[in-house]
Amino acid sequence: MTAAAKTTLRSALLRLHRGSPVGRWPCCHPAAIAAVAHVPPAGLAADLHPSVSRHRIAPPKGQFIRHLLARFPAPSHCNGFFEVKSGAQTLYTLNGQFQTDKDGFISNNQGMKLIGYPIDANGLIQPGAAAPLQLPTGGVAPKGTGTNTIEMNLDARQAITLPAGSPQVDFANAKSYNDATSVTVYDAKGQDVALTYYFQKTSTDHWNAYATANGTSVNVDAAGNPLPVTTMAFAANGGKPTAPLAAVTINIPSTANAAGATTLAIPGVALDVTRSHQFGSSFGVTSMAQDGYAAGQLAGVSIEKSGIVMATYSNGQSKPAGQVELAAFRDPQGLSPQGANLWARTVASGDPVVGVPGSGNLGVLQSGALEERTPT
Repeated sequence: MTAAAKTTLRSALLRLHRGSPVGRWPCCHPAAIAAVAHVPPAGLAADLHPSVSRHRIAPPKGQFIRHLLARFPAPSHCNGFFEVKSGAQTLYTLNGQFQTDKDGFISNNQGMKLIGYPIDANGLIQPGAAAPLQLPTGGVAPKGTGTNTIEMNLDARQAITLPAGSPQVDFANAKSYNDATSVTVYDAKGQDVALTYYFQKTSTDHWNAYATANGTSVNVDAAGNPLPVTTMAFAANGGKPTAPLAAVTINIPSTANAAGATTLAIPGVALDVTRSHQFGSSFGVTSMAQDGYAAGQLAGVSIEKSGIVMATYSNGQSKPAGQVELAAFRDPQGLSPQGANLWARTVASGDPVVGVPGSGNLGVLQSGALEERTPT
């Protein structure tokens, strides 16, 4: 994450259910719902108020992702404690004050780490494999474009623009084609390439589609003249194309971008125009999709209702970073206070029943407002 980045954490509300007298259960004890003062901006921080617990989370380099909210309305039955761990000791808390250490682990002021389910190498959450939750500290690698899907309408009312001689099209002459549209694609380094498509009506219900990458024709003949990357044919009623019936492969050449840098070739891109139409209405692109992206840095973290921690990146990608685990007890009144709003299980409380928010009798997390803040 860059030093100038501002990050946000979606507010989350832990809903609790069933009533019980204030003060009987640990979560309703005045010590458990008293307001906690802000801590210095050393990482992830939080405030716990009678109705709302606020977390300000910052990745290790000092930027703030603000506001994980956990609500404990009174009277209530506490359906969910956060679990925190230090070494072999596991305690339970409703104190919403956390920070991140240098390795990205979420911990409270006592250095105990928040417990949840981590992700594997494929980005899949590992349910039941409870461990200290660790926020991602790095970015995501780029991905070269492999597919490009265009859904559009080509105007059947337009005139034929195919010239009599050669070359078949002159991109500098708008009279030699009917319409154009562009999309940004990416090479294996994540360098952006401006890909522009030109559509030329050649006869009734027939079209040529050309493409340029950073102004360089994607497909050329031996003389260097542009050739279509695909030809399109439609039935008389203008419905979906009768050709092509599947995606066609285009090979985007290496080019020079606007800054003068050389981009890598992008071979084997599957171009799909099979969702297009040719009706008697204006040209328009209703969907343009491609699957590549540039490298990205961590830009924000949000908590979903299910407790899944989602990391979002500056390139628009997102992926789970883990899932919060909650614990409930048969008799919360039997928990042993350990100070600092921490509780230990006892024979009287029974063993914890753990799970994800919203499962069984456990509370759920509910998204709330967003707020951005830079530490001062």
